[in-house]
Amino acid sequence: MLGRRLRSSRLGAGLAVVLVLALGLGGYLWWRHLQNYETTDNAYVHVTVVPVSARVSGMIQEILVEDNQAVNKGDLIIRLDPALYKVTVESAEAEVAVARARYESSKFTAAYSSGRVAPMVDEARARLARVNQTLRSDEALLKQRVNETQAAAASLARARDELARKRKLHAQKVISDEILDQALAGFRVADAQHRASIDAEKVQEQKVAALKQQEKELQASITLVQKEEISAQGKSAEAESLEAQLKQAEAKLREARLRLSYTEIRAPESGYVNKKSVEVGTNVEAGRPLLLIVPLHKVYVQANFKEVQLENIRVGQTAVITADAYPNRQYRGRVESIFSGTGDYFSLLPAENATGNWVKVTRRIPVKVVLSSPPSPQHPLFVGMSAQVQVDIRDQSGNRLLAYPGRVQKATPGQP
Repeated sequence: MLGRRLRSSRLGAGLAVVLVLALGLGGYLWWRHLQNYETTDNAYVHVTVVPVSARVSGMIQEILVEDNQAVNKGDLIIRLDPALYKVTVESAEAEVAVARARYESSKFTAAYSSGRVAPMVDEARARLARVNQTLRSDEALLKQRVNETQAAAASLARARDELARKRKLHAQKVISDEILDQALAGFRVADAQHRASIDAEKVQEQKVAALKQQEKELQASITLVQKEEISAQGKSAEAESLEAQLKQAEAKLREARLRLSYTEIRAPESGYVNKKSVEVGTNVEAGRPLLLIVPLHKVYVQANFKEVQLENIRVGQTAVITADAYPNRQYRGRVESIFSGTGDYFSLLPAENATGNWVKVTRRIPVKVVLSSPPSPQHPLFVGMSAQVQVDIRDQSGNRLLAYPGRVQKATPGQP
């Protein structure tokens, strides 16, 4: 009996020791867990909703979606009455047709005038250049003829004087008849050469005068053609002006077609329709919000950590998210950014602590946690859901801020 009690006492003591060791080990593991993770249950699912607004005014002709309906980016969701915008497009198309016809006609006229006048100007200038060259040559030749005439006149004067002297000597019986005949023949040759020089000079003068007249006529012709050239340039300028008008009409047509395309309102993002505020027959103005699209595949979690928990939280750290709706399912994510202030600081009515009855309250800093992959359709995360976020803080290589303006804030060992 005594031995059995002793064995029972020893067994109870052993169990107590094991229990104490288990509790100690569990406490140690929990303490180690607290050293490696920061956890908060003040977390909610967020998303950037996409508002859909009318870009032109008009009456809603057709609505192709309902609240909570899934849509893909580019899907037609609302159609406005396009009648007025179609008329505007047709009017713009007619204006383009008229402007194009005017421009094409003016362009043809300008091209014809320019193509006709330019060769005429070139030909007249080439002829004038040839006449000028010939005139310069003939003027030089005329100068030579004048010099030759003057030389022939001088020779004739000498021959006349020589003939007079020889006649006087012949009368005095000093020279023979033969010598007198030679002097007379020399005079006649000099006289003939002088007359020939005068005739050649007159002919050359006539040629120079004719060339000068031709030069004058060509210059007058060039002046006339240049006036036509100026007229052709004016037609070219008119064609350029009409081309500008055509481009303006084409721009108006593009604008009209663009506004017509705006009567078909398409989903700017994939997601789910929410807060539809219009019905068929509603007249809407440009810029009026019509509905919201909630892209649930882009949801993220805003985890509001206490300020005392931020010491070791860094951008890029991994996180585990558990939604209250799915307590047995975990979502993987990472810290994308840390807000630059407490949540209440950016609220509509921030807290005012400059009072006599101030009580210090621990503030919370929002931390944006993005999911590593979109939630599955079987376990979607809806906007506003509550969640619990656990951040693994063992990796301290990231930054607290994404970047400072002008430089990147790098974390260094030992830096707070």
